[in-house]
Amino acid sequence: MSDTALAGVARGILRDSNAIGFIHVRDVKSGRVLAHVSTSSDTSLGVDSPLAPLSVIKVYLAAVWLEHGYGSNPVACAASASKPIRMLVEDVLISGCDSAAKEMATILRRELSAAVVLGDLRRYGLEDLTLKPDASDTEWGRVLSLGEEEVPVTPRQLSAFLQAIGRDGANLVSPPTASRLIKALDGVVQRGTATSIKNVLANTGWTIGGKTGTGPGDCGDHCDGWFASIVSDPHAAQYVVLVFIRGRGLGSGVAAHSAASVAEYLAAHEWGLGSP
Repeated sequence: MSDTALAGVARGILRDSNAIGFIHVRDVKSGRVLAHVSTSSDTSLGVDSPLAPLSVIKVYLAAVWLEHGYGSNPVACAASASKPIRMLVEDVLISGCDSAAKEMATILRRELSAAVVLGDLRRYGLEDLTLKPDASDTEWGRVLSLGEEEVPVTPRQLSAFLQAIGRDGANLVSPPTASRLIKALDGVVQRGTATSIKNVLANTGWTIGGKTGTGPGDCGDHCDGWFASIVSDPHAAQYVVLVFIRGRGLGSGVAAHSAASVAEYLAAHEWGLGSP
């Protein structure tokens, strides 16, 4: 398998989905971007073009939460009009609960300071965030839970962050944090917002775990969709696969299924790119 072949497969997946967006693949071991294929004729979906991460921002927030020792602290998810559900950070990612993520964000600022939280986020690759340290609790929580504004990220930045997680933290986060994040991303597919693709790699020994993102706002079938994923063989993480689809609904829809199709192709060529 070559980079050119992978790019061709990605281009075909986008074409067959009749989708406007991109597919981006990075090798976890080498850090090399293997493919970035976009259907846009302009630069708005390029490898270094900033986009709103939508709920993928929750993975960054979860990394800060875990790195500062809050991993055993539950937060409340207002999932219904009755009693809120208390959950740990993994279930915040798996369920995509916005209210729980908002609580995490405000706790972190109150107990660590805005400077520490923003510093961590920039170190993780959100270099162009514009969230103000003295923003209201409402804005602070909204931005770091919904990811619709003030936290732009490029595909290259996002895939580098996930690559570090796939490489046992790679000195960006600790190995225990990386391990918990990977398990949470796996949980998103197995029992969370992306269960529609949970059987795609059945019987291959490979797995895909990722975070969905949908928005902005109450956009229905016209939402943008993200799926930011790590694809692993039976032994270790091998690839980061990002898919962004413009205006086609939930991230668990076209975006997740496109990522799963890429994962199928990668699993079928398990000796890796450039290897015999």
